[in-house]
Amino acid sequence: MQAATLDVGVANCFLSEISLAELYLGVYKGRGKEPFVSYLEENFKVLPISPSLKTFAKTRAYLEQNGIRLEDVDIFIAAMALDMDYTLVTHNPRHFSRIPYLKIEDWVQE
Repeated sequence: MQAATLDVGVANCFLSEISLAELYLGVYKGRGKEPFVSYLEENFKVLPISPSLKTFAKTRAYLEQNGIRLEDVDIFIAAMALDMDYTLVTHNPRHFSRIPYLKIEDWVQE
């Protein structure tokens, strides 16, 4: 974990509605723990997707025009980060690096 990321604090971390839905999907498929997802939902501000619908559409159109395929849920998550000028924290930076102007960090570097 990078030293700079240790001081971010829960108040400065957010969860998208899309990410929350994906986490609950994992629970219902038997690949996650509901108490953990509930903890995240209760302790992190959950950001709505609707303010980022235009950015989603623009980003998806750009990706398609350039022959880049990403799942819609990932484009939604990226669109929210782009709109709010947030850094997207992911353990799959290569995946999201195909989206222009998206700031990405991996806090689980091995």
